Amino acid sequence: MPGYMRGLVVGAGSVWVASARPLSGSGSEGVVLRLAATGRIEAAIRTGTWSAALAVGEHAIWAVNSAPFLKRGTLVRIETATNRVDGRPIPLGPAPSGVAVGDGSVWVADALEGTVRRIDPKRRRTVAAIKVGSEPYGVVFAAGSVWVTNADDDTVSRIDPRTNRFTATIRVGRNPYGIAVHGRSLWIANLGEGTVSQIDAARGRVRRTIRTGGDPVGVVVAGEAVWFTLNSEGRVTRLKSSRKIEVAR
Repeated sequence: MPGYMRGLVVGAGSVWVASARPLSGSGSEGVVLRLAATGRIEAAIRTGTWSAALAVGEHAIWAVNSAPFLKRGTLVRIETATNRVDGRPIPLGPAPSGVAVGDGSVWVADALEGTVRRIDPKRRRTVAAIKVGSEPYGVVFAAGSVWVTNADDDTVSRIDPRTNRFTATIRVGRNPYGIAVHGRSLWIANLGEGTVSQIDAARGRVRRTIRTGGDPVGVVVAGEAVWFTLNSEGRVTRLKSSRKIEVAR
């Protein structure tokens, strides 16, 4: 698969990968790849300048395109039945990062603005821009709330979609980036200190922090296992002991 791989989601019976492939001369082209269970590429969908993050929901795949030189990024909707971008791109801020779907909306974090945008997928526009911490990065929807990591604040913010306000700030490890949800648990990859934190989403507090070593960035839960990426080593690693990978339910 040519290009730089970024976001990864599973939906509509396929694996979807956000990538950017270099163009001749300069610049890059954002492409979302649809993969079969065998790993075969079923479709390559052009989305914009640099596909940086993906989410599944509202009967579609949503791709965030970051923009060069601090121009505005975009959000596009991919129709899974046709493998085509559906409708016009939705304008975002200068540094969109994570994206999630929940409560009938699409939520996009912007690292430079320090906000999470709430986007109405039907009207295709931002309906709220919610201030959170410094350099928000990863975002998920869980336990009726939006959760976002703030990489420069060492915190996770909780947003109430009923009020479009953040209602809690939870201190985790240093430089949190990736965030994943499974059951009642949130898992946070703390890049700056080589740890993964587990948050009880119902209680809004850290249950444990597990030392991984290295510089974890991405995190995902599959079954009863927690997997994380080590940025500088280019590896994907599983937490080893059964006690460590316990998932709250």
